[in-house]
Amino acid sequence: DCESGYFLLRGEWPVHRFFHTILGASLLCAATCLVFMPGLDRLRLRLLRTADAGLLRWLALCPASTWSVMLATAVTGVFGHVIPDGIMHSDIQPFAPFSIHNPLHELVSLAALHLLLVAAGALGFLLLILLKKPPSEPLAEPPHDSA
Repeated sequence: DCESGYFLLRGEWPVHRFFHTILGASLLCAATCLVFMPGLDRLRLRLLRTADAGLLRWLALCPASTWSVMLATAVTGVFGHVIPDGIMHSDIQPFAPFSIHNPLHELVSLAALHLLLVAAGALGFLLLILLKKPPSEPLAEPPHDSA
């Protein structure tokens, strides 16, 4: 939404442009994954070496990052943002550059969209609570790298 904010501040239309297309959002997510994935595990190891007991317990519940998790998160983020915005905003062209049409616009009412998004958030939170498992073993000492 930084792209939209930029064009809103400049008073330019349309405010939803390349990064609000499936192609643009996918490219942005792929770039984000390539930039941040290598650093996530290094950050996690650094936190494990320097964290207090409370943070260690929290980190033990967070598995190490994997490319499949990062990809699933990126895909969910792309579609979970572009599709609702396509329903809500008339200036989005979700299938550009292949099509300028927005078949998603007003697919459901704004009230129904908001209700669906709140319900999806509540369901996600419920699944997080139900599927969260405490660590089965105490957290092992992280390996020390020579760097």
